[in-house]
Amino acid sequence: MTSSEKHKIIKAVLNVVSGISMAVIVSLGILYIGFNNAFVFNNAGIAVTNNPVTGDQINFILEGSRRHECVLTKVRSDAYDDATGERFALNFARKIYIRSNDYLGSDTGIVDHQWGVPVPDDMYPGLYRVTLYSEFECVLTFQKN
Repeated sequence: MTSSEKHKIIKAVLNVVSGISMAVIVSLGILYIGFNNAFVFNNAGIAVTNNPVTGDQINFILEGSRRHECVLTKVRSDAYDDATGERFALNFARKIYIRSNDYLGSDTGIVDHQWGVPVPDDMYPGLYRVTLYSEFECVLTFQKN
């Protein structure tokens, strides 16, 4: 085999390897873009289950399904009295789990999660509009079908 033939074979092999690596890079880029822009929960709803608030805590329920393994960070929640315009910051760090057999669907992907947040000392019984904000840190996992 001449050096010209060896050069052609090496060049062909390198072209094939380069093509495969480019296809892998493009595929991973598309997967990352889809993951980065994905909703954390699908068909999910979050609600306050004891509104009007009359007790020592505000109870939340989250139901739905999730596609990714996620951890909530920087959670912030506020209760608004639309009649008076008052805002009450809820201390989410003091949440109490009411029911969480499968935390955020880590095993099944199905979320059925309930927790309570203590009512602030200066908050009086009544009907409130509650907001809950959070950031998520998620891990892209590949599941076998």
